Amino acid sequence: MKNKYWAKNKYSTVDPLDYEIARFRTNAGKLIDEAEKRAVLDLLLNSGIDYKKDFKILDAATGPGRLAFYLSDHLREAKITGVDINENMLRRAREIAGEKKVNINFIKGDIYHLPFQKAQFDAVVGLRFSMHLPDIDSLIRELARVLKKDGILIFDIFNLKSILRLRSSGKNSKRQFSGWYNVSDLIDVSAQNGLEFVQKKGLFLCGETILRTFPEKLLFILSVFVRPPLFLQNFSTKIVLCFRKIEL
Repeated sequence: MKNKYWAKNKYSTVDPLDYEIARFRTNAGKLIDEAEKRAVLDLLLNSGIDYKKDFKILDAATGPGRLAFYLSDHLREAKITGVDINENMLRRAREIAGEKKVNINFIKGDIYHLPFQKAQFDAVVGLRFSMHLPDIDSLIRELARVLKKDGILIFDIFNLKSILRLRSSGKNSKRQFSGWYNVSDLIDVSAQNGLEFVQKKGLFLCGETILRTFPEKLLFILSVFVRPPLFLQNFSTKIVLCFRKIEL
């Protein structure tokens, strides 16, 4: 299994602006970006949570803050904190916050050992971290720790049962840490940490690399691949999971 901090070492030398341009500045990248962030927002708003003033959201492994800024645009009364272990990414997030004049608190912290006391947040959200962090059991336990009772946890995974991975064995691949997860395994782990599964949303019927190289003139037909119909969502490349904290 990879060292649980391998992603920190990999991304510590990545220029945040280059990261943004490579992944999210093309038309296909913008489509992928919007689909991911919209899935998180929809799951949060449809979770039945009592959204109110001073609603506290933690964006875990925030990177340059793309999800934090998106939620800030749509949930204007929420108090949002972004945490990341990479100071370069945080520096970029703070620059954007200054340009946008948005009050989001970006702080440095280890997602395995968050710098917060127990039960601090009404919601903990995050994108694109589970596939980089092999100690998923410890990760879910820590994210659950900082959630208030009835709080919501939302994060995405690469789906082991996707169309791209139908020949794989769930448990074996998980133990070897391929970056892909079985949804039922994560529901079991979450239940052990006082989290009740609420719902899920599937994204991307093919790999993101394929989507990013799709001819610009044909992007208009990608909606079925990016936001697959309900009967295909269990076989999506990416699954966004939503849980509720039922125990402290």
